[in-house]
Amino acid sequence: METISKTHSRLRSMVFVALMAAFLCIFSPISIPLYPVPITLQTFAVFVASALLGWKKGVIAVFIYLLVGLIGLPVFSGWTGGFSSFATPSSGYIIGFLFTALLTGFLIDRFSRRIWIYPLAMIAGLLVCYLFGTVWFLVYMNVWMATPYTLWQALLVCVIPFLVGDVLKIIAAAVLCYPLRKQLVHSGILSERN
Repeated sequence: METISKTHSRLRSMVFVALMAAFLCIFSPISIPLYPVPITLQTFAVFVASALLGWKKGVIAVFIYLLVGLIGLPVFSGWTGGFSSFATPSSGYIIGFLFTALLTGFLIDRFSRRIWIYPLAMIAGLLVCYLFGTVWFLVYMNVWMATPYTLWQALLVCVIPFLVGDVLKIIAAAVLCYPLRKQLVHSGILSERN
């Protein structure tokens, strides 16, 4: 009986990871074109997945999402996909999503009962995403495009225009995920520490 219960729990967990990967695939392509870095719902989807799944399963869901995009399905911003999506000025953000999920999920796993940790964990994850996105943008523009950008110029393009929108995404994700995670744990769909 215990083996059946464990199998049922694992199956439920796998289904939830797949649902979060699908959630990422559905929300991430929605974007407002802004050159060279568009405004997207990708970070919102990563925050939700990692807050609900925790760091291990959240990273797996993001990894599945990246693989789906890499094989060519149009799940990245602006309904793009394929290997060429990893060769753009904003590709650093795509890789940064893995580390955003890791840090956000880890912090929420450790302190999930404290409501204030949700926005703080998401801010920490966002800073990691900004780091990957900005560094890649600098490398891409300075090396491959031979267009010199300073760090300040890169921040003006890669970070500052997105601050207000990202704050709104964090507020929405935190307000959604705190009670939802509690409900999922209470109903047995998720364990306290994933």
